[in-house]
Amino acid sequence: MYPVCGRKKLILRKAIYFLRLVAYLVLVLFLTLPFIFKFSPWLQTKLVFLPFVRMPSNLNFSNPSSLGLSATHNLYLSSQPGVTVGVWHILPASSQARCAQHSCYDQLGSGQPVVLYLHGNTAHRAAPQRVELYQVLRGLDYHVITMDYRGFADSSHAAPSVTGVVADARAVYDWVVARSGKDTQLIVWGHSLGAGVAAHLVADL
Repeated sequence: MYPVCGRKKLILRKAIYFLRLVAYLVLVLFLTLPFIFKFSPWLQTKLVFLPFVRMPSNLNFSNPSSLGLSATHNLYLSSQPGVTVGVWHILPASSQARCAQHSCYDQLGSGQPVVLYLHGNTAHRAAPQRVELYQVLRGLDYHVITMDYRGFADSSHAAPSVTGVVADARAVYDWVVARSGKDTQLIVWGHSLGAGVAAHLVADL
């Protein structure tokens, strides 16, 4: 009987010690992580932009039709020296039938509105939920221009930053404006993180 009671007390003491150790570790992390985050720009960048989360992966961005986006042109634009960004131009529904492949992609001044879509953090322009949105906008007869910031997908593998991704968006915006008629309605649509990029972009115009 006594040895059994002794083993129970020993197990109880070990359990209490383990719980105290876990509590101390949680307390240390709670106190130190904010300082690590504040003084580590690298960590801030990784956690804010999350460019390493690339699901689905192993996609061929140069062939949007393989992802269900016919009449979509893949191109690359330079935003800064040494930095290029991947871009898709998705034709509006009314242009799909009358435009041969690759013949109408520069005709942004055709009268239909243009949506410049700036996505949020993680994944890329080919994420399934984003492709669904493009299809909806196409069905409303909009041109859709979507892009990946530096560090994302097939854009240059440069570390993203606030000024960097805004420069990327500005390069695509300028490309759209140069090919649109002066009466073309241009909508800059940012989602999540992209809303901040859109706000910076429009404020700098």
